[in-house]
Amino acid sequence: MRITFELAPAGDWIQNFDIDVLLQRHLQPLGAGSTEDWLFLILEAGLVLFVLRYVLEEAAEFVGFQSKNGKISVTIKWDYFLDAWNVLDWFNLIMMIITVCYKVDTWSKAGGLYVISPSNWDSVTKDMYSNFHGVASNVRQIQSLISFNTILTWFKAVKYINIIPYVTTFMQTVVISQQSLS
Repeated sequence: MRITFELAPAGDWIQNFDIDVLLQRHLQPLGAGSTEDWLFLILEAGLVLFVLRYVLEEAAEFVGFQSKNGKISVTIKWDYFLDAWNVLDWFNLIMMIITVCYKVDTWSKAGGLYVISPSNWDSVTKDMYSNFHGVASNVRQIQSLISFNTILTWFKAVKYINIIPYVTTFMQTVVISQQSLS
């Protein structure tokens, strides 16, 4: 929970009250060990494998290897980066990798924190306080990254949806803009 306030020079009060809800799966990879938590972890592992495969597939589009006289040389096709869709793909993939890194960092931050069960409330002392601010901050950042990446993914999906008239007009605008920038 975070409460902030600001007193403006004109005398106005600006208040802000935020509550961050942390689930068990935010604190450790398997959360409480329920079927849902296992499913989330398996799906995330699948997503990581998909991202790894897609990174290699995208890299294969602009990195080439040639063998001459027994020596292997690497060539990079710089024209690949002039296509906005390729840049968008890389931005999307990098954001997915950053999100996974934030999740692992959150689990490591939460690993040493002391969580008290409701049956032990009588033995609670002020020395048992655990500061979850870093964990909550990471969870908030993860949610922001996922939200933004969802918009990027939808933008990429729109490229293939041409039966909706407004989407077709939008894609024509994007193509014309890209040609103007080239």
